[in-house]
Amino acid sequence: MSDEQVTLRLVSPAEHLPDLRSGPYALAEDAMALAENTVHRLTVPENAPRGLYLLQVRLWRPEGEVYARTPSGAGQGSLYLRPVRVTQGSPVPPDAPVLALVGSDIRLHTAKLEPSPDAQHLTVQLEWSTLRRLAANYGISIRLMDPEGKLRIQIDTQPGYGFAPTSLWQPGERMADRYVLPLPEDLPAGQGYRLGFVFYQVPTVTEVARVELGPFALPLESPFDFAPVRTSLSCRSFSICSTSITPTA
Repeated sequence: MSDEQVTLRLVSPAEHLPDLRSGPYALAEDAMALAENTVHRLTVPENAPRGLYLLQVRLWRPEGEVYARTPSGAGQGSLYLRPVRVTQGSPVPPDAPVLALVGSDIRLHTAKLEPSPDAQHLTVQLEWSTLRRLAANYGISIRLMDPEGKLRIQIDTQPGYGFAPTSLWQPGERMADRYVLPLPEDLPAGQGYRLGFVFYQVPTVTEVARVELGPFALPLESPFDFAPVRTSLSCRSFSICSTSITPTA
């Protein structure tokens, strides 16, 4: 049997962003021993949003990854096959839970936190849907507040790090989203942390809607799923609402 292994991964283009090098943005992966011909079967997750994805091919030996080279000998890094397009997202099941209503149109169905092995990053996995077509590509601000309410982390981007813009969201389709938060070295351990998401108009930075999740403890020792037991909803207008979610014990 060959000691060389080939892997095929279906990844979001967002994986190339520097902030995600420590948190891969892969949808599916398959690995097997290198042979003259290999057949890989990748299953696209049911909640994968419509959009463009990349097929990444990598070759490994016991001493590490083997990179392709140009005829002159220069390294090329990982290889990519022709992009794959997901043309339609899966529908939201009729009995899908709703963790929070975000404004008048967006629903948050699930939210999960996962620690990195080195405890230096926190991966946030979300699943959204919308009730109506969204005319704008909203920005999203992900914010981590400490137990005293002090803002410790803020990332401003668009859903899917810009590769799943809200103008492409279709009513009734599931939209999986994911972010990797670098944790400060001086972040104190303890209970009472909260995670906020603010949607806003990019040109004017005008807030559209927000949701806050928590409290929870850091550092995490295992994945943490949010589940509501109490929801308080306050709206400053028909299009701007704030929802606070407290997880079950």
